[in-house]
Amino acid sequence: MPYRKTLLFFLLPATMISQNITGKIYDSESTVKGAKIFNKTKNTTAYSDANGSFNLPAALNDTITISSLFHTTKTLKVDTFHVENELVIKLKKQVNQLPEVLLADKQNDLKTFETNSDLGAVLAYDLKNNTETWYKNMPKSGIDFVQVSKLIGKLLKLKKKETCRNNNNKS
Repeated sequence: MPYRKTLLFFLLPATMISQNITGKIYDSESTVKGAKIFNKTKNTTAYSDANGSFNLPAALNDTITISSLFHTTKTLKVDTFHVENELVIKLKKQVNQLPEVLLADKQNDLKTFETNSDLGAVLAYDLKNNTETWYKNMPKSGIDFVQVSKLIGKLLKLKKKETCRNNNNKS
């Protein structure tokens, strides 16, 4: 029986010291639903409901941070006014704006690439610098001529497209 009195003696002051802050959060248009109210001192969090109302345990000199998507974050230090009255907190809308983009309609801004007419030199250069792409699909016994012919066909198609583009740009 004496341990209950001792427990009550220690818990009663703790309940008298802890207080709750209540309030409402809004912006320039309406109440803010889902705003995060964080007590940095006690490491507790509350969220505003659909009406913008919240209830958070806090004591004097606690630091409270109110944050919401698309709103600036607000920080305040709890004093006796905050504990005794219902808070009305106005958050400022934060609009993300992108910088201006300029579009140009100029054909001469396109980069043109010179092609090498010597196919043997192009193949030798590619084989030297990209050996893993040449040898990864090759059979172990020798050269896969079908694969080599496909690669040569791709190179010729690319060269043909580039010459057509160059001819169109000149006219």
